Amino acid sequence: MTEIEAIQKQILRAKEIRWIKQHNFKQEYKSTIISFKFNIPSWPKNSLEIREAFQKSKFSYCSYMKKNHKEISLLEQNETILGPEAFFLAKDGPVKVKKSSIDFEENFTIGRLLDIDVLGPNSDSHIERETKRKCYLCNNIAIYCMRENTHSQIELRLFFDTLLKKFVEE
Repeated sequence: MTEIEAIQKQILRAKEIRWIKQHNFKQEYKSTIISFKFNIPSWPKNSLEIREAFQKSKFSYCSYMKKNHKEISLLEQNETILGPEAFFLAKDGPVKVKKSSIDFEENFTIGRLLDIDVLGPNSDSHIERETKRKCYLCNNIAIYCMRENTHSQIELRLFFDTLLKKFVEE
């Protein structure tokens, strides 16, 4: 097995563990679960700047939700090969929580870099957005650019790193 294949295997395993963890939280608490993380292109998925931006973003998200009368509480925070992640328990239903989370992503300084998933207590899949996200670099739908490899990993990572660095320095 090559080094790249080993890393890909670790990434898939970490995603599987995250999915299992969310479902375990959902079953244990019988409530809406939020998965809060970055959408980090390329490699590495963790660094001092990423951790600082994550903490700052998590604090802003919690403040935003509180200001908008959405009660959430931190269940767990950790770091994996995918980068930092946090899981929250929400009192409101998944549709309301997802709407507030989308509003936050769309209006927060680096909201485009965030990936906030919402899982309802009676659902086996995340609540989907009504409109698909745009690509970091162009006006196309992000998933299309990803499937077609429209942009290089270097271009995507440069965008991510530049925006993140500016945010951390603010």
